[in-house]
Amino acid sequence: MNSGNPSESSARIGSRSERHFWLVSNRERTGGVRHAFRGARWDGKRADLSVCGERVALAQPSDLDWILFPTCVTCNDILKAENLSRHG
Repeated sequence: MNSGNPSESSARIGSRSERHFWLVSNRERTGGVRHAFRGARWDGKRADLSVCGERVALAQPSDLDWILFPTCVTCNDILKAENLSRHG
């Protein structure tokens, strides 16, 4: 079940729910990227491993961050492939 939060997604697999959320990771030199992370929502961790395998620093993004920074293509492709393998 989706809570209505745009940074949160879910997909049902039988009785188990595979969830992920998106969060902007801001890099000082290169700007930010929206990465996907496993779990229901960000729990305030300062750093985490993204779906694409990159360890990134995390912080509460601004509204402008969501507009300006692109989605990680690798995270997106991995999640799409997982969804296709589950739902054919």
